[in-house]
Amino acid sequence: MQKYTAKILMAISLLTIGGLTAANAQIESDSVFRINVPFAFEVKNKTLPAGEYQIKATDDLGDAPTLLEIQSLKGPHEGVVFDTVPISLNDAPKKSNIVFDKVGSDYYLSEIWEAGNSNGNQVEEPVNMKKLEKDGMKAEKQVIQTERTKKKATE
Repeated sequence: MQKYTAKILMAISLLTIGGLTAANAQIESDSVFRINVPFAFEVKNKTLPAGEYQIKATDDLGDAPTLLEIQSLKGPHEGVVFDTVPISLNDAPKKSNIVFDKVGSDYYLSEIWEAGNSNGNQVEEPVNMKKLEKDGMKAEKQVIQTERTKKKATE
């Protein structure tokens, strides 16, 4: 009887842990967001020019699920790997959105939301943005809708 009870408790524990992990999942590992950004912006203290980009989970399977990569699709393939933290909405967005914070004339990558998923990714606020906000400047949200595609085997 004790073995049976132990097995049931183990199964319940595994289901609970699996459920919590799924609830905290952000963008799917095979998702790719393609976005045309009409302004220069900053990610992880690196300024990227206006242009076409893709955002995806890093290719290394050992990386954390919150580690993402943004890469230029044109010209020099500039890119940045950056960490995010999980965030949630009460209602899942109908479309995939990439959110930028505009402070003064500067833009900062801020959030990534996948259509139909109430869990998203938030980029850590850079130090210089914090300084601007400390000086009294307020961040305005700039939302760009995007389409999510799936990674190809060669990507």
